[in-house]
Amino acid sequence: MSSPGLPPFQERLWRSLLDALPHPAWVAEPGRGITLVNARLEALTGRSGKALLGNGLTAAVHKQDREWLAAPPAGSPGTVTVRLTDGEGTWHTLGVNLQPLSVEAGGQAWLGQALPLPAVPNLAQAEAALFRQLAEANPIGVVVGRPDGSLPYANDAYLRLIGASRADFGAGRVNWQALTPPEWRSADERAVAQALERGHSGPYEKEYLLAGGVRRPVLIGLARLQPGSDEVVAYVLDMTGRRATESHWRDLHTDLEARVAERTAQLTAERERAEVLAGLGDALQRAASPEDVAALALDRLGPALRASSMLIVRLRGDAVEVLTFWGDLPEVILNFMTRPGLTLAETPVLQHVARTRSALYLGDYHGVPTAVATFPHLACAAEPILTPSRTLLGFAVAWRPPGAPWNGGQRDLMRRAASTLSLALERAQAAEELQAQTLALDAFAAYTELVGSETDVPTLAGKALELLCLRFPGSSGAYHEPAAALWRARAWTPNLSPEEVAQLRLGLPEGHPLIAAALGNGETTFLKHGSEGSREEAGVLGNHRTTAPNGGPVSVSGSAPLLLGGGPVGILTLQRHDTAEWSVRDRALFRAVGRGLNLALERAQVARQLAAQNAELAARTRALEGFAELSRDLTLERDPLRLIERAQDIILSLLPDGVSTYFEPGDALWQLRAWRGDFGSPDLLDALRSGQPRDRSETLDWPYAARTPLYRNRHAPGFGEKTGDPLDEIGAMAALPVVVEGEVRGVLTVGLHRARVWTMADRELLETAVRALSMALERAGAVQALEAERAALARRTEALLRSNRDLEQFAYVASHDLQEPLRTIASYTELLEKRYRGQLDARAETYITTIVDGAKRMKDLVQDLLSFSRVRSGEQRLSRVDLQDLTGDVVQTLEASLTALEGTVTFQNLPTVRGDRNQLAQLLQNLLGNALKFCRSGVPPRVAVMARRDNGGWHLSVRDNGIGIEERYFERIFRVFHRLHGQDEYGGTGMGLSICQQVVERHGGHIWVESVPGEGSTFHFTLPLQEGPGPGPQEQGPG
Repeated sequence: MSSPGLPPFQERLWRSLLDALPHPAWVAEPGRGITLVNARLEALTGRSGKALLGNGLTAAVHKQDREWLAAPPAGSPGTVTVRLTDGEGTWHTLGVNLQPLSVEAGGQAWLGQALPLPAVPNLAQAEAALFRQLAEANPIGVVVGRPDGSLPYANDAYLRLIGASRADFGAGRVNWQALTPPEWRSADERAVAQALERGHSGPYEKEYLLAGGVRRPVLIGLARLQPGSDEVVAYVLDMTGRRATESHWRDLHTDLEARVAERTAQLTAERERAEVLAGLGDALQRAASPEDVAALALDRLGPALRASSMLIVRLRGDAVEVLTFWGDLPEVILNFMTRPGLTLAETPVLQHVARTRSALYLGDYHGVPTAVATFPHLACAAEPILTPSRTLLGFAVAWRPPGAPWNGGQRDLMRRAASTLSLALERAQAAEELQAQTLALDAFAAYTELVGSETDVPTLAGKALELLCLRFPGSSGAYHEPAAALWRARAWTPNLSPEEVAQLRLGLPEGHPLIAAALGNGETTFLKHGSEGSREEAGVLGNHRTTAPNGGPVSVSGSAPLLLGGGPVGILTLQRHDTAEWSVRDRALFRAVGRGLNLALERAQVARQLAAQNAELAARTRALEGFAELSRDLTLERDPLRLIERAQDIILSLLPDGVSTYFEPGDALWQLRAWRGDFGSPDLLDALRSGQPRDRSETLDWPYAARTPLYRNRHAPGFGEKTGDPLDEIGAMAALPVVVEGEVRGVLTVGLHRARVWTMADRELLETAVRALSMALERAGAVQALEAERAALARRTEALLRSNRDLEQFAYVASHDLQEPLRTIASYTELLEKRYRGQLDARAETYITTIVDGAKRMKDLVQDLLSFSRVRSGEQRLSRVDLQDLTGDVVQTLEASLTALEGTVTFQNLPTVRGDRNQLAQLLQNLLGNALKFCRSGVPPRVAVMARRDNGGWHLSVRDNGIGIEERYFERIFRVFHRLHGQDEYGGTGMGLSICQQVVERHGGHIWVESVPGEGSTFHFTLPLQEGPGPGPQEQGPG
């Protein structure tokens, strides 16, 4: 544990002494108690070092020995006997040796050691051994020295520090004064005097001069060896590593200070740039136009960049336009950048920035190979002004004397300023464009109001030119339309002379600048012309005009192509003599008037198309009306030929002056089956009636084979000429296949006595009529077939009903008439059995028994057959039937079987229904009887009758736990006389379930079964709903 009262150097020194001692040891200070302990004392007492500090050792010392614990009474070295206890309660008698120690800040401390009593026979020898032991174990140099420089003792650590061997020391070649440089000897003398006087010296630093001139820094502390002696103990610590560390920290401190200074300068520059950008943003909020944006930006940006001049350049397509400049801009640069028609390709620096979308910083503008040769040698910076979507709006360009590099801060300021400029320019341009759009909309609305519903093209163009002259006084223009290779004027402004108008009407060539530009890109084009320009370049109206009416030069012009159907149909041109530049608002206004004229032309074209469409629509309306009439008539007619003739009548009502024929194919000829119209010549009709040869009558063969209509605008090659051929009378011809149920049944033709171009409306009329005829023929055929099928079905139904009645009557009569002979046979056989029992041999008795059993089975079969017949054909006596009571009655009849089988039948909440009570009783009797008959061996039958409402009726079920039925027999068991088991297994006639099915079906329901073999069956059946609750639950069983 550390001592808060000791200097760090002294604490390290004493701790190293304590750790080197082989016995429990501690350091005590007056007023503080124990301040340092070693691990051996902790092990002896069983206490931690922290617990032993201060007065912590007192608890381990016998109470009679505690007064000697801290120091000898007289304050001098000595040895006392002390009893110490370990952690387990065992007492150890030890000799405690107390030695005084000097404290650097003054005062005294004591070193205590607990030694076994036999190890301290002689105090002087013990002290010498202790000193040597401590010195040899110490990692720092320990020597005993005299004022003359000799060293009676030196440990190995000291010899390693000065680079001497033990042999050098033994030979007396080690002298501490010889190791000390002259400048440090006075410090040694003061320290030795202080140690001899006070017992110790304070620590001090000095250097040793070693072999080869090497100087080694050391920290030294001196202590008097014994009172009255001139020998001192020196503790020497190597300070080489510490000095290196201190040097490293000094270097770090110096570097840190430099970095802080550099960062402070950066932050200051960043703050200045931020202030410039903030001021720039505030100023740009007041900008109303792109020119304002540029002017307000440069006043702040130029000084901050240490620039001599700056430019803000706007890019319009490939055209370069200077918005404003700042500073001392060289005249050669100003003249070059502001000349009319300057393009991006002529400015290599800006072209590079536009292509790469990245800034360019040059120490000398002429570092670019394609630099403008006339520009002076200046440092140049060009930053692109980009929108967030990377659209290039323009450039910020700065100039200053060459040589000074553009540092990172200046580049960052330029980049951020360009970003701020992009937002301001976008906002200003948007406001300018909005104002231009407003003016354009006003002009568009004015033009629309001016033209009204006019559709004449020259008049529309004249109104457009009139509006442009009002907005641009003194301008001149014309509207041109193509005529061969020229564009001739159809309308012009009134300020043109007759000679000019005449030349314009002759036409402008396609190579004329405005005509070529409008045709080249299909968009409104604006051109700028210098006052020195040639006639062809300056005169929009051709060679006749190079000056304005007031004598001034033509300066700007525009042309707007007018497009219809994707191609140009006209060009509107205008020449202005009042400005050298088209403003955004003027461009928008000219475009708006051009769009208005284009829309008016489209409206005129649409009006013409509508007129044509209306005429066609009227024809189609007549066709649709005729088709509707045809459809009504066709639905009422069933005779195929009458249907065809009616269709021909309606077609000819819409196509007067014509005839219609209908042919069907025969073996070798086309047979005429129907015709309508005035054939004119009797010879023509006779020729058609005689038939047309197949495979040689193209008008009929081709539609029949191709299944496609054939239209001829001129049927007969010599139409109009009298050749004697009956077909000379036919001008236009149409032949259409009549398809019925996927097969071509015949060909319907329409011939006109004049030539005719078959229009889409004509074709649609004919094809729609033939489709309707085809559907009517199909429907007529289907109706005829259906009527024949219905008649045959009625005959079959009547025959079946008659057969069923006969069969039911036969079954009833047969079963009724068979009962009397069966009763006779059974009665006499039973009488024979009773009277002659025991008189006949065993075989005879077996025969009699067999006859009796067979008669009984035949009786049962006849009875079931009679019941089946009565259910099917007998009259139903319908009434309200309480199924709860009816089921109870049926169960009573089965009481003997229930008792014998120990079975039960449960039924509850059964409804009241409308039905035949006897038939329903037979239904329940058969179902419950089967449930008891087909029970499992050794398992008492449990039968439950239940009911619930289902889909507007009653759903009843009879569930048992019998032998069950396989699913494959679910349908078969309801057939008459069908049995799944032999007579010897289960008796019966096989008609019970058939009777059940007949009863349920005659009551309007149906019956089915669900079953699992070995688990039981459930028979379900439905009955019509009859309101009325049944009585409470009942259970009946044996007794």
